[in-house]
Amino acid sequence: FSDYVRSVLYIGSGTGFLGIGIGRHNPAVETLYLADWLLTPLVMGKVNWQINQHQKTHLSCYPRLGLDFEWADEVEVPEADVLVCNPPYLPALKQYPEIELDHTVGGTDLLETVIKEGSEYADQVYVHFSSIAEREAFSAAESAGEELEQVGESSRVPFRVKPALEHPEY
Repeated sequence: FSDYVRSVLYIGSGTGFLGIGIGRHNPAVETLYLADWLLTPLVMGKVNWQINQHQKTHLSCYPRLGLDFEWADEVEVPEADVLVCNPPYLPALKQYPEIELDHTVGGTDLLETVIKEGSEYADQVYVHFSSIAEREAFSAAESAGEELEQVGESSRVPFRVKPALEHPEY
């Protein structure tokens, strides 16, 4: 990131690895918001921040509990310079509702929300998603009048979601 990036909002942060890495390796970043809808990952993200911040005393980390961009506490997250998201990516197929119950990979709601609304919260939006969810991602972009642009090279990662492997539609 360039020197103008002072704040990062990490939506669906889980344990915070991506946001913490961005904060540690970009000296201009001063504020990191870790946002998730589950309390346990937020606690783990804050603990991981404490363990991995090293000497980054100029960088503050704030957890935010909420679903999508609706926060449980009434504290507003200011617009960030950069929003990052590595959301669940398995499209929900009506005939296999058990897969969507695995929130670590199931459903594309957060992916679609970030694509549609992310630019309201940050100057730049980076969302990482699987080719399995391309249809949903491009559909969300089209409906919001947004464009998706690939950054970097694609990578092939082995698909190991056992329930989905049992269903040829995936």
